[in-house]
Amino acid sequence: MSNSHLSRRRLLSLSLQSGVLMASMPLISGGARFAQASDKTSHTANIFVSINSEGETTITCHRSEMGQQIRTSIAQIIADEMEADWDRIRVEQADGDPKYGDQNTDGSRSVRRNLQRLREAGAELRELMRHTAATQW
Repeated sequence: MSNSHLSRRRLLSLSLQSGVLMASMPLISGGARFAQASDKTSHTANIFVSINSEGETTITCHRSEMGQQIRTSIAQIIADEMEADWDRIRVEQADGDPKYGDQNTDGSRSVRRNLQRLREAGAELRELMRHTAATQW
């Protein structure tokens, strides 16, 4: 396979095989970390993103949807930083869990208070995927 034709699916497969996406990264104060998934078909890259072996990305929305389209906004922030294909993104609702930090959905603060950490989570994954591609090339 030519290096210039390394598909996103192949890159993700190589990333999962090499374990590069299992590095630690604090996402919120208190120390949420990258975690290894229990099976080989998907990999939880951080508390917001899971990537399966087919290259499909699931983004977890930690805020409740109350008509402000926050599920879309949160997913778009992360996907944009990852440079992910929006057609291969699935959004799921998070359960109430302290690992996500404040999950209040009042006051239109979901993006305002979480923008930086969501961008950092997506950007970190993008850079880890680039690093993995560079080691393969």
